[in-house]
Amino acid sequence: MKLTFALCGMLCAACVLAAPQAATTSLEFSIDTDSVATGKSDTLRIEKRIVVRMRGEEGGPLVVEVDSTVGEGVQIDLDLEGLDGLEGLEGMLEALEMGREEDGWEEDGWEEESEAVCGLWKGISLGTGMFFTGTEAVVAGLPEVDEWGTPANWSFADDRIGSNWRIELNPIEYRAKLIGNRFGMTTGVGLDMWRVGVEDGVKLRFADAAADTGLEAVPVDSLNMRRHAVRAGWVRIPVLFDLRTSREAGEGFHLAAGIVGGVKLYSSYLRVYEDAVGGDWKEKYKGFGVNRFAASGRIQAGFKHVSLVVEVPMLPFFEGELENNVGAVTVGLHFGSHE
Repeated sequence: MKLTFALCGMLCAACVLAAPQAATTSLEFSIDTDSVATGKSDTLRIEKRIVVRMRGEEGGPLVVEVDSTVGEGVQIDLDLEGLDGLEGLEGMLEALEMGREEDGWEEDGWEEESEAVCGLWKGISLGTGMFFTGTEAVVAGLPEVDEWGTPANWSFADDRIGSNWRIELNPIEYRAKLIGNRFGMTTGVGLDMWRVGVEDGVKLRFADAAADTGLEAVPVDSLNMRRHAVRAGWVRIPVLFDLRTSREAGEGFHLAAGIVGGVKLYSSYLRVYEDAVGGDWKEKYKGFGVNRFAASGRIQAGFKHVSLVVEVPMLPFFEGELENNVGAVTVGLHFGSHE
């Protein structure tokens, strides 16, 4: 409990009881507490009981005990003029009164302090996936990259950000403070949506259609392709530990790291094109071997509401036995949403 209001009443009450002695003797003040913890420079948090001792020259102490509870205090108005030894108390009480107003006291109690309860998950991210091929699918830790990009026989347009992009929408988050406001743990819910373009003049298929494995691109007749891509989306939940330089959300520098896992919401292979005689066609193949689960390690660092996000995969993009050596490191910008 802040001292600026409750201590005012306690000292004033003590002075009233001590007035007969104070008129003829000088007094010393001491405050004993069962437990004391300090916060900001102008704040003293006192728990349990406050004891005010005032001693005269004869050594006989006058002890006043006050039970302290959060948000409650006693205010007493008294005239200190003419009381020996207490001339400086009036100025101290005036300073406490000013501190009470500056600290945001209202008639119904202390005004709740602004706390950095917002994490670094809520908001929107825009980025791209950097595909790679490794020898052991995707392993824990940093990926073992043999070659950047997808296999040539897939004909993915993964080297162009206009064809290969990712959007992350994270509307819900909850942050638990671990050490003050500056270090905490965040979780929430978000949607991760991918689009990976496919080159014109080909059609994707699986050599083993029953097992959705053996992905390859086969040539087709000249068509006017309008939309040609593999699309997928996952509902994801993060567990992130974050550190920030400011107590307030959306201020200062910040750093977060953790794991994000998800379950596939949808996936498909889409072809929209015009044939040689002007007919419009749309082909959509649901599922298309995209992994039903997603997991990645996430690192996020930035300033105020903007941060750079990098995610390293812990699961392959496709489920097929011949495709599970392909993963994607994602890089993007995150724009936080803190009210």
